[in-house]
Amino acid sequence: MKPKVLTPEEFVEICYNFVKEEMKYDEPIPEITEEGLNKIGYCLTKPALEISNKLLFNTIAEQTMALCFCICKQHCFINGNKRLALITTFLFLFKNGYILRTKQPLLYLITNGIVNIPPSRSRDDLIKRGLIEFFESSIEKFDITTLIGKKLF
Repeated sequence: MKPKVLTPEEFVEICYNFVKEEMKYDEPIPEITEEGLNKIGYCLTKPALEISNKLLFNTIAEQTMALCFCICKQHCFINGNKRLALITTFLFLFKNGYILRTKQPLLYLITNGIVNIPPSRSRDDLIKRGLIEFFESSIEKFDITTLIGKKLF
C-alpha cells in the first residue's frame, strides 16, 4: 500500500521546529537553506518511490527504513540530521497509523551508526537490511482511540 508521505511544509512546521526548539543540546539546528530543503524533500518522497507503477519499498518497515536512512545519509543540514531523522520517522509512522515501540536511545544509536559508518554499497546494504529487521520488530499498527492513557514511547 502506498504510504502517506510527509510534505516539506509538515516537515518544517512539525519536525524541524520541534527539533530546533526542544532538542538543541550542544549543537543548535541551523536555519533551513534551499539546498537542505531540496534534500529533505527528496528524502520525504523515498517511502512512496515507484518504478513502473510498483512501489520500490513494499512494507511499512522498508518504507520507514528508506526515509530514516535517506535523512541520515543525505546530510541535509550541518547539525541535527540524526535528531531530525528520529522525529521525522516517528511522524511518518504516526501519519500512516503506526507507532514505534522502542527506547529512543536505541534508535538514536542506530541513526548514529548510519551516519558514522563510511559509505560503501555493501555496508549500506547491510545497514538497510538491519534497519528493516529492526523496524519489523518494533513497528505496531494502532488505532488512535486505543491510545488514550497509554505510554507511547
